[in-house]
Amino acid sequence: MVRYVFDLASSTDDAQLRNVLRQTPMKSALATITYESEPSFFQSSCPAGADTDIIVCRDTDRDVTVGFGCRSIRTMFVNGQETQIGYLSSLRCIPEYRNQGLVARGYRAMRKLHHSTKKPEWYFSTILQGNRPARKLLTSGRVGLPFYHAAGRFSTFLIPANTMGKKLRPDSSVQVVDGPQLLDEIRDLGRQYQLFPAYTSDGWIRQCEEMYAAKFFVSGDKDNRDAVMGVIDQRRAKQLVVKSYPRWLQLCRQPLNCWYRLKRLPVIHKPPYDFNYVTAVLPLVSPEINAESILPVLNSVLVEAMQQQAEYVAVGMHESHKSYPLVRKLSKHTFDAEVFLVSWQFNDESLFGLDGRPTYLELGWL
Repeated sequence: MVRYVFDLASSTDDAQLRNVLRQTPMKSALATITYESEPSFFQSSCPAGADTDIIVCRDTDRDVTVGFGCRSIRTMFVNGQETQIGYLSSLRCIPEYRNQGLVARGYRAMRKLHHSTKKPEWYFSTILQGNRPARKLLTSGRVGLPFYHAAGRFSTFLIPANTMGKKLRPDSSVQVVDGPQLLDEIRDLGRQYQLFPAYTSDGWIRQCEEMYAAKFFVSGDKDNRDAVMGVIDQRRAKQLVVKSYPRWLQLCRQPLNCWYRLKRLPVIHKPPYDFNYVTAVLPLVSPEINAESILPVLNSVLVEAMQQQAEYVAVGMHESHKSYPLVRKLSKHTFDAEVFLVSWQFNDESLFGLDGRPTYLELGWL
């Protein structure tokens, strides 16, 4: 009898998928964390506007799910044109089942899915910096694995909501706009980036307003926007749980907290705890405007985060974004990930045909 089987998940697998998330911590330079999705994996991990498949690995002897991986197909702008692109994500395997070749077998199952459906030519994916075992395996070129081509760094910046102290005030140059009214404008700005999602009126933007208390801020004239940024609260659907710190941070936590209290910054909480943050979305800047134009809308997002009693705002940017260096300086803690272009057929990066526009990944949709 075959002990391990790979098949597509259904809604009945929700509890087991969440259990795998709880049991699969990931290490970065700052902390060991788990990305969790209570109370529903499918609601948090299958956003509107994406066609998502989840391949699960089951241990038939114990009748449990021991790992899974996700593939979602989305319409995105590539070289300014709407294109079907895939996203490979959430690769998880319970620690006691690692080093048994299950990841490679899972990718063979993913490859069968890729060839048996209407498939995109290629995918993108991210690997958290510091996750050396995953990087070593996935980029090894082993039989059955796709080709992974490095495509820069994507950073999640954690900016304290009160980073500017009591001076935070709404900026009079910034307007609040309903998401559906903003669609045409963000599509015009978004097509200047690679991998910007081609949002529709009944897709993820509306989901953010209905489920995540979204608020969108813009600067500039309607026909000539300078910058856009929104904020969503996914704390009831997605959780970043800090499990532990590296030893140096454990030793320094109390002294650092004394300093942080003096500076009126969020303290480093004793683990385990749910990280208290809201997520910035649509950090867009017009190509004709300087990098600093993002600051007024970011300021409005920080004000909104304070009103929602969040300690941090998470802002995600690829290093090719013109405002990346500026926002990185504002970050108190930063989680870096490598971006990869992934394909079973393109063994050379030039075959993807990208024209050099900056890369965009939507943190709230990853």
